Amino acid sequence: MKIAVYGASGYVGHLAARELARRGVDIVLIGRNLERLRETEAAIAPKSVELKLAALDDPRALTEALHGCDSVISCVAPFVFWGEPVIRAAIDAGCHYVDTSGEPVFIKKVFEDFSSVAEQAGVAIVQAATDDCLPSNLLAQLIAKRAGPLERLTVVHGLFDTEITRGTLRSYIEISKGKPYVFKDGEWLASTSEALGAIDLPGEDGLTAIWRSAGPPVISIPRHVETRYLELATNFAPQDNPTALTPEMIEAAPVGPSEEVRLRSRLSVVAIGLAEDGSEVRAHLTAPDLYNLTAVVAVEAAVRLARGDTPSGALAPAQAFDAADFLDALAPWGVKWAVQ
Repeated sequence: MKIAVYGASGYVGHLAARELARRGVDIVLIGRNLERLRETEAAIAPKSVELKLAALDDPRALTEALHGCDSVISCVAPFVFWGEPVIRAAIDAGCHYVDTSGEPVFIKKVFEDFSSVAEQAGVAIVQAATDDCLPSNLLAQLIAKRAGPLERLTVVHGLFDTEITRGTLRSYIEISKGKPYVFKDGEWLASTSEALGAIDLPGEDGLTAIWRSAGPPVISIPRHVETRYLELATNFAPQDNPTALTPEMIEAAPVGPSEEVRLRSRLSVVAIGLAEDGSEVRAHLTAPDLYNLTAVVAVEAAVRLARGDTPSGALAPAQAFDAADFLDALAPWGVKWAVQ
């Protein structure tokens, strides 16, 4: 099994390469800067890896770099600018694709533009393989399996004691340029980042205030869960003007949190489904070490795709993987989940 990482010199790409090395997978690190790729290679020694240079504006080099790979993990935020070339190259190379995007506009566009061509090529595309987005998608599937068609589904992401990477910051700026989506009666509608009250999140003391937010679950969940209404909320209040950050300010920020900060970060996800008969089903998940969990989730997805036993096309996570089995596989990293 051979798995590539594009953006391997970035914060999450580095962690993904490290996790692949831990699993003994053959690794191809792809990027634009050989010196930075060598830094990542040195950090995961003694595992031998291949280093390949390929710019995003060089489709031939990018496709050639992916030839012979079973899957690729793309970490090129913001994806709305840089994500498509890796997808196109993966399809051309017959290589399954996983990314760590959190940008709903990009994710929606990929479903619309690449589903049929990926299916014809026998390539699977799974987006938003991150600490919060992929597990919440799987939890929603488990709720629907128990409750059937839903009147309403609310997904809440609680992230605590964390700092964000440059890549996340770049993506967040792009996300903040648009309004959140809600899914209502078969359509995605622009909404507002309004306060939604407070909720009891597992693992946290007291109630946590939440706001409607933008995120991948609102785009991917309706592909496999029948619900009349779906919204996403987080514990982060909307910022007044995040787009005021300049490229210079972003580059001056740390690449990502220190290991000490990363280790103390924690995640709490709750999904609440209201069935047509008025009954309520809840699912929840807690986990530590958020960015490392994103790397683990992305690697787990890439490894499963590389085995070749999933459908092809652009897929929501629950269309590609068995929900309970995937969540159980995350237990060694402190992930705990349940459906009530």
